[in-house]
Amino acid sequence: GADASGFSTLFPGSPYPGNQAIRVQVQTADLGTYIEGVEFFDGDHASGIHTYNHAQSGWQCTNFTDANADVAWGAVTALAPQLVVVALGTNDMSVNEPSVGLANLDTLLTKIDAKVTGAHSTLLVGMYRATNIDPARMDAWHEGLVARAVGNRCYLDASAVWPTLVNDGSQNMGLMQESSNPIVHPNDAGHQALADFIANHIVP
Repeated sequence: GADASGFSTLFPGSPYPGNQAIRVQVQTADLGTYIEGVEFFDGDHASGIHTYNHAQSGWQCTNFTDANADVAWGAVTALAPQLVVVALGTNDMSVNEPSVGLANLDTLLTKIDAKVTGAHSTLLVGMYRATNIDPARMDAWHEGLVARAVGNRCYLDASAVWPTLVNDGSQNMGLMQESSNPIVHPNDAGHQALADFIANHIVP
């Protein structure tokens, strides 16, 4: 059954060894139901690093703070992460002036501190500049991240190890999806490179 957080735990300390089939069934009259995810442990729930991803294509800071994201924030509170990684900026700077984007980031950071009630840190990852973003805008975004890296927040500059992207794709180094302007999205190799870069800085 669900606990006070709304999370359900099936078979704690399951007495049923071997292969099992679990069916998730929802019965509701007129209320929407969201299944955030399922985890399976074998006595190792307190081991290692658990990573939860809430990245959404096209989202800016504001998408994480509007009413549509409330359900996800409930999950964040229940999970009580020790580290929150914020790797935003590309979509924000493609449509907003830096002052607007950074104000939206401040709202998001306030939300993080309100919803993650336990001791935690926030990592602000400075992303590379996509070719559809004015360099001055992205520079201002990074400067804003540095200014906000105080207290339980720190800054990591991923752009420092990324190629300087150009419109014809000749500098992609096999890390980007697009081969012509605008060059915005990392491919599988690019995602892996970003993940490795971040992990190398935070994993003991």
